[in-house]
Order: sequence, then structure tokens, then C-alpha cells
Amino acid sequence: MSERYRNPTPTVDLLIELVDRPGTLVLIERKNEPRGYALPGGFVDEGEWVADAAVREAKEETGLDVELVELFHVYSDPARDTRKHTVSTVFIGRARGEPHGGDDAARCIVCPPDALPSPLVFDHALIVADYVTYRRTGTRPPPRRQCTSRRGIVGVIVGVIVVVNVSVIDAVIVNVHVPSAMFRPCVLVNAAAR
Repeated sequence: MSERYRNPTPTVDLLIELVDRPGTLVLIERKNEPRGYALPGGFVDEGEWVADAAVREAKEETGLDVELVELFHVYSDPARDTRKHTVSTVFIGRARGEPHGGDDAARCIVCPPDALPSPLVFDHALIVADYVTYRRTGTRPPPRRQCTSRRGIVGVIVGVIVVVNVSVIDAVIVNVHVPSAMFRPCVLVNAAAR
């Protein structure tokens, strides 16, 4: 009798910095459930290296040729994706040019980390908050980084992480310094403009 294993599914996410727009990140608006905004990324194909999956997903969803700069962190909280347990390897990458929504991305958005669109799905607001802290202090997130299903980070607003707990909203103050150059509005990029 063979045993059936229920393993998490490997995924990748990217924090894409645009060289010609310092202080911004590329996000996508998802065509599929869960609907909302997200970091570019997706599932790793069988036989594929995670770094190759990250470059492929970036190209498919944004049209950008991304250079992976570093491996940022691995997020494995079983509650990070309501569809199933995923383990995401998150990379920081750089690219030039104008992103265009493609594949399962309706469009791309370029914005500073302090002006994230809403709703941001999965644990991507947490990932962006960790990225902002890393860029400011050089400190990476702890190994067991989580955002539980009852309590989740929903946005980073000028040094304040807004946390929702059922019907109560708490504000957790963090020491996030955002350079004034990052205070720019998001730029929506339509997939049809491709």
C-alpha cells in the first residue's frame, strides 16, 4: 500500500525594482481568484529551478526581463494562501522598461511601498513591509514569519502597518523611514496598452 503525502506547493514571488523609477515596486492586478493586487509570481513547474520560475513568471505577468539580485526570504505560513498550503521563495529583482499585464495579470501597477493598492492578496503586504524594513535596516525577517488568517496585515501607510482583527482595527507602529522620493502616486498600466 502506498502512502499519500500532502506536501505544500512551491511558488515564487518577486519584489521588482524598476531601475528607471527608484523607490517603486511592480505589482499586478490578478485576473483570477483571489482577486486583488499582488506581487508578480506564481507556481513553480515540475523540473524547474525556483530562480527560473521567478524570471518566467515576471516575464509572463509583466513583460519585463528581470535580473534576480538576491534571494530575499521564504514565506511558508500554512495560512498565507486560502486556496492551499504554499511555500513562496521571494526574490528581489531589477528591471528596466514599462511593465504590461499579461497571462493571469489584468494589468500592472508601479507604486512606492508606502502607497500599496487595495486589496493586496495573500501575505504580500507583509512581504512588502519586510522588504521596506530590510531596505532601511539591512535586517531580514525571522524564519517563522506569519500572517494568520484571523489577523492579517492589510497595508503599510507611512510608517504604520494597519492590522485587521475581525471587526477591530489596530495600528502597530513600526520605525519605517520612507524617503520623500517614494511619495509618488501609483501608476496604473493597462494590459491593452501593450
